[in-house]
Amino acid sequence: MLKTILPPHAFYGRGSQTGPILFLTDDSSAERNALELCYPKGIRLLCTFHILQAFWRWIYDSKHNIKKEDRASIMAKMKKIVYASSSTEMDTCYFGFKQEFYHSYPQLRKHFELLWERRHFWAHSYRSELPTRGNNTNNYIERSFGILKDIVFARTQAFNPVQVFQFIIINMERFYERRLLGFANKHPGHLIIAKRFLCPGWENVNANEIQRTNVANEFLVPSTKQDTGFFYTVNSEIGTCSCAVGISGAPCKHQGAVSIKFCISMFNFVPSLTPDDRMIYTYIALGR
Repeated sequence: MLKTILPPHAFYGRGSQTGPILFLTDDSSAERNALELCYPKGIRLLCTFHILQAFWRWIYDSKHNIKKEDRASIMAKMKKIVYASSSTEMDTCYFGFKQEFYHSYPQLRKHFELLWERRHFWAHSYRSELPTRGNNTNNYIERSFGILKDIVFARTQAFNPVQVFQFIIINMERFYERRLLGFANKHPGHLIIAKRFLCPGWENVNANEIQRTNVANEFLVPSTKQDTGFFYTVNSEIGTCSCAVGISGAPCKHQGAVSIKFCISMFNFVPSLTPDDRMIYTYIALGR
């Protein structure tokens, strides 16, 4: 159904039939199989939080016979494997994990070997060049459902389908309308929230040395390290930076410095609150 209602230019021009570049999901086989069936070209990644949560529950399950004094160490080693920044570092942590725990816990060895076979789904070293926008969990979705349950439904479960439909098209619409108008009207509370999106350290970037290049929406931003003469390339249109943080599309201090100096509303830094931006937010909220 989604393929039939989306326009041909959906998913940033990839098209409704091709679908997104990647998906970030829980380890639900039904959900992942459905995504693979509908969008076979999409890369399916696993949420880091849910992978670690499931592993934590496994090692704390008494039937797996993991000693209490070893549980914290096993979990710490697992985190190092997950968060390793390169395949070499990940392999080193993995071999250390095997040598330390495999001989004492055969069930752990069997369980982790199954996880290791699927490491390209959950290991961060495999997604360093993917456009994850710095998101390795599906917390945005969790938060959106939290808003739906806490604010729109007010934690009430006794709704019939007609009431649910009404709350979604009226209460939820009203909630997001007010949020957008709050940004458009420079509501102080929303400005405080917006400032938190600017990554720490953007104030340390020398704004006077930021240069525009001959390429549209591209800037050269100096490194914050003194006397290095090194510059990072920021593209404000697609929200990326050549630094280690921003290469995947995640927000970084260099993008923040560009957004502040040139008052640019970037993908990772909204809102810039220029008059044009405020008009757009108002139009989205009110439809006129």
